[in-house]
Amino acid sequence: MGLLDKFKAKGAALGDQFGQFPGLQKDSAQATYTAQPGVKDLPLGPESVIRFRKQRGVNLGAWFSQEAWIVDEPFKSAAQPRSSDHDIAKAGGKEVLERHWDNWIGEDDWKWIVEKGFNTVRLPIGYYHLSNPNACPACLKKTDFEPFAQIYEGAWPRIEKAIQDAGRWGLGILIDLHGVAGNQNDDAHSGTSSGKTQLWDSKKNLESTSLALRFLTQYLARIPHVVGLQLMNEPKNNQTLGGWYESTIRDLQFVVVDHHLYRCFTAEDRGLSGDQHAQVLSQQFRHTFESWSKNAGRSLIVGEFSAALDPHSFPQGCNDTEKDRQRREFLRAQLNLYEEFCAGWYFWTLKKGNGWDAGWSAKDASTAEILPGWVGGKVKRQNAGHGDRQPRLQHAFDSHAGYWSTQPGPKEHDRFWEGINRGWDDAVMFMDHRFGPQRATSVIGFDGPWIRRRTTEHLQRRGQGPCVWEFEHGWRQGVAAAAEAFLI
Repeated sequence: MGLLDKFKAKGAALGDQFGQFPGLQKDSAQATYTAQPGVKDLPLGPESVIRFRKQRGVNLGAWFSQEAWIVDEPFKSAAQPRSSDHDIAKAGGKEVLERHWDNWIGEDDWKWIVEKGFNTVRLPIGYYHLSNPNACPACLKKTDFEPFAQIYEGAWPRIEKAIQDAGRWGLGILIDLHGVAGNQNDDAHSGTSSGKTQLWDSKKNLESTSLALRFLTQYLARIPHVVGLQLMNEPKNNQTLGGWYESTIRDLQFVVVDHHLYRCFTAEDRGLSGDQHAQVLSQQFRHTFESWSKNAGRSLIVGEFSAALDPHSFPQGCNDTEKDRQRREFLRAQLNLYEEFCAGWYFWTLKKGNGWDAGWSAKDASTAEILPGWVGGKVKRQNAGHGDRQPRLQHAFDSHAGYWSTQPGPKEHDRFWEGINRGWDDAVMFMDHRFGPQRATSVIGFDGPWIRRRTTEHLQRRGQGPCVWEFEHGWRQGVAAAAEAFLI
């Protein structure tokens, strides 16, 4: 059974390193895109660190793909029902949108993101934001947004600037195709207020989506700090979706599963307190989540999550201090889970324009000390020198060789020795890729795809043999030894 089939029951879809997706379903998994055929892979060196490191991120919600519950200013003069980008466009909202694009995220926001230890951002956009002549205006032809192409012409230069700004601050950026032609789900954040999923009803809608993805892949794949392209945000599951994903990702370099976790939308969610949700995540759900990570080769991210709980999750008369404590426990359980089993995670969302909300706004959650003041993980120990490299690696090698010498079958311990040294060097290279005023340290996140490429290099040098597994085993021990030596 393929990975898509294994996740189908959870609304999962496949994704890859060059992309990932989000959504507002309770639990969802989706797909991402890395390098397209014809685009040369980045070598496994310092220039690849941003794409392969553990992604600790935050969503830049409602910057380009508008959602009225996050910020209502762009909707004040929109057409009824005032809930989607299409409604804003129908009211001729070019100036409204451009003013919002220019002001929603600024230098203070980028500075805050880096100072808290985030190393990646996720940027939701719609296909209609590609209407500029220098982007992909053809993907709007015969779609709901074709009459409004001129309104959105200014979006693409601003998206380009957002990508550049992320890189200037040392951040990776994941581009999320949040809305496609015809809508991939029933929600207004997919672009229109129709309340209908019509992507699959029209060949033209599918052609538009394919055009948009091909353009974005060609443009983004050459930018080292772009960590991925999410193929589609929270598509509504149906019999067509699986085949579409399989055909779309067939030629991609590797696939990442993107899961969205929320606990505030269902009757079951409302029946549990924040403490009880935390307990479920730490115990029963932990085993399920671990199995998902293993099935995905540890290439699993959580593209959206929050500290939000349904109001019914709090006891009657519960004060704000107690509510924040429960949110804190709920969020702590999530982060512990993601740090252990995920290659990355993204809080939804950076901020809101409609009042205080410590459940959904990362800035408010940080002020309320629900979100930790530092999310960047461990830092590299100062003045650690070489970290006692040789004695550490020699001890690991002796233990390995000593055990396997008592077992039957062939041995190639020199492969283990090469692997453990390569793993140490790779780990230190990631640690030395540091950014931000607090010099946040990077660690390997997508270790599955990384070690597969390292093993390919090893086979090219050394050739096949009965114990190639010793190289990978050594590599993982080298990474662990370096972490123990340097990270605090």
